[in-house]
Amino acid sequence: MQTVYRVTPPVAAPITLAEARTHLRSDTSFAPDAAEDALITGLIDAAVNWLDGWTGVLGMALMPQTWEMALDAFPNLEIMVPLGPVISVASISYTDAAGAAQVLPGASYSIDVQGARVRPVDFWPVTATSMAAVKIRWVAGQGCPPAIRAAILILIGHWYGAGREPVVTGTIAQEVPLTVATLIAPFRRVGF
Repeated sequence: MQTVYRVTPPVAAPITLAEARTHLRSDTSFAPDAAEDALITGLIDAAVNWLDGWTGVLGMALMPQTWEMALDAFPNLEIMVPLGPVISVASISYTDAAGAAQVLPGASYSIDVQGARVRPVDFWPVTATSMAAVKIRWVAGQGCPPAIRAAILILIGHWYGAGREPVVTGTIAQEVPLTVATLIAPFRRVGF
C-alpha cells in the first residue's frame, strides 16, 4: 500500500495576479479593487488545483514542491515515484527490522529522474513489518509549461466571464472550453 501527500506546497502559482488581470483585460488604471483581486486570485487557485498535484487531472507537479510517499515495505526492485517531473530525491527513510528509524545514504540508491524511478545500488534493507515503514521524499515540478499556463488563463477567463455560475438562464450551456482540453492533452496522466 502507498500513501502520497504534499509536504511543502509551491512557493508561487504558475500564473500571477497581474498576468491574470492582463488576460482578463481587467482595468487596473483605477485604484485596485480588493474584492475583484480576491475573486481573480480564487480563480487562479481553482484552475491550478484542478490541474496540479497528485489529485489534479494532469497528475504532475506544475511548480517545484515537495512530496512524500509512504510504503509498507521496499518493493522487490525499484520505487516508482508517482508524481513528477522529479527534480531530486530528498531522502529515503525506513524503520528497520529492530524498529529503529534509519535514513538511507544517497550513495546506496540511484535515481532516474526522467523515468521517476529509484533503485538500490545493491539491495533494499529489511524493514519492520508495519504500515508506512518506508518513506521517500522528493521534489517535483520544474516549472509550468507554456501550454498549461495558457490553459490556466483560458479557464480563469471562462470562469470569470459567463461561467461564474453552474447554470445560467437564457444562454447556451458550455463545458470546459475545448481549447483547455486540447492544451492539456499531451500532459495528462494516461488512464486518469
